[in-house]
Amino acid sequence: MYLYEFPIASLLHMTKRLTAGYKLRTFKVSIVNVHWLLASAAQILFTFLPSHIAEKVSIQGGNGAKDLLKFIDPDHLE
Repeated sequence: MYLYEFPIASLLHMTKRLTAGYKLRTFKVSIVNVHWLLASAAQILFTFLPSHIAEKVSIQGGNGAKDLLKFIDPDHLE
């Protein structure tokens, strides 16, 4: 997948729907196994987001187990 083929419109649509349906309900969003290029782009994007939103989102290039274990019991992870 090339960067210009990245489904930005689909992500924006999904974000709008999640915001409308789950307003003030999201505690933490963890996205794991992300390509390093996308993780780097997300870190740049986080500088422009409000701090209360950027603190809720975690994008991990690896499996993200350390981040997930802060919020999820190890017995519930695969």
